[in-house]
Amino acid sequence: MKAREMFRHQIRWAVIAHAIGMGVLLLALWLRSLSLAMAGAVFVLSVGLGAKATMRCPFCQRPVAGEMIRWPLLWQSRVPARCPFCATDYEQDM
Repeated sequence: MKAREMFRHQIRWAVIAHAIGMGVLLLALWLRSLSLAMAGAVFVLSVGLGAKATMRCPFCQRPVAGEMIRWPLLWQSRVPARCPFCATDYEQDM
């Protein structure tokens, strides 16, 4: 598996989980439920922190999620061609 495919897969799941959390937050606002809103907020926060902690370059093991995922502009998140730290091409096999 190539590193670029792995990162795309991880970003896809992070975006889906983030959308679910935002859906729970909107449902909580509609139902005026504070406990549901808190659960949704904690879920969204944990998805963001979990994605940033687990997305590491497979070659140098440094966290690269900050370079890929822009949570306010989630639809513009992209996997770069090279690692920003070790400059290794992500098209290589791991």
